[in-house]
Amino acid sequence: MSAITGLEAVSALRAKLDRLASSEFKRDVLLPALADTAREQIDYGFGRQVDPYDKPWKRSIRAATEGGQTLVDTGALQGSFVAGQTTDTSTEVVSALPYAGPNNYGATIKARNAPYLKFKVGGRWVSNKRVVLPRRLMIPSGDRPLGVRWRNAMQDAYSNCVRAVIA
Repeated sequence: MSAITGLEAVSALRAKLDRLASSEFKRDVLLPALADTAREQIDYGFGRQVDPYDKPWKRSIRAATEGGQTLVDTGALQGSFVAGQTTDTSTEVVSALPYAGPNNYGATIKARNAPYLKFKVGGRWVSNKRVVLPRRLMIPSGDRPLGVRWRNAMQDAYSNCVRAVIA
């Protein structure tokens, strides 16, 4: 009788391993969990004002003069990151806001339709021909590995998904 029980256990384990190897597990369980983890890491970065590698963001003029946090005025940017397209092998976290990329990667904004850009700083109107946005990474850079915090969070999410199937 114990031989049958042993075979049943092996069969059950085989079914669990097959589930872990399936594209459905990746698409429906693992990749959404990783996208959720990425969102949590983005929120952590906004809260601590650090990039995915835990390097502090350069403080914005608005935050320095008016108080508050850099890149957090209305909260729209932080809240704009959502799970994008998920395939059988990958998922993405994206923002539809046009200023997400320039703030993430850094940019120089030049006046095009008028001689100057005009904006308020500390309650005063300022005019400049160009404005330089420093790089303030909110998502990991594609040209380097994940930072320790992001890597550990992704590994934990992966482990939790695997444990849920094997349990």
